[in-house]
Amino acid sequence: MRGFRKTETGEKEKRGKGEKEVRNDGVLDVPEEGNTGGDVQSSRDSVSEPAEDEQTRRLLGIIRECIEERKGRDVVVLDLTELTPITDYFVICSGTSSMHTRAISEHIEISCKKAGFGHLGIEGEQNAKWILIDYYDIVVHIFIDETRWFYNLERLWGDARRVDQESE
Repeated sequence: MRGFRKTETGEKEKRGKGEKEVRNDGVLDVPEEGNTGGDVQSSRDSVSEPAEDEQTRRLLGIIRECIEERKGRDVVVLDLTELTPITDYFVICSGTSSMHTRAISEHIEISCKKAGFGHLGIEGEQNAKWILIDYYDIVVHIFIDETRWFYNLERLWGDARRVDQESE
């Protein structure tokens, strides 16, 4: 995955394989050459493209499983690799209430951490109408229905290829 992220000071900083990592406490580290900087890995810590793709597919599977286990609805996965350098995939789903979206989010966060995947950040947990979890290569959007309908990311990113569970 390639792209740019804004730092805390607002400057753009290049993101690339192994350049940054999230520690267990969620703080970004810039590891020394050859050092991964911790035991939590992002999906971009791999050395080669096939390994990176495998890690991304593994993370995508964990996220989908978590959504299914917490009864998330209307799951859509969009492949953005040809459209933007910011991320490779959006996973979009709905919950029936703010409590439901929080439950989905927490389950994803805990399960991914147990599997060794750190996230860059989580936004929207306070009101839980739209929770966003950034896993570098995959950005998860968890909406309540009216917020999902209002923002309609599927239409906004209409040029993106939809990824079926079977095609992975």
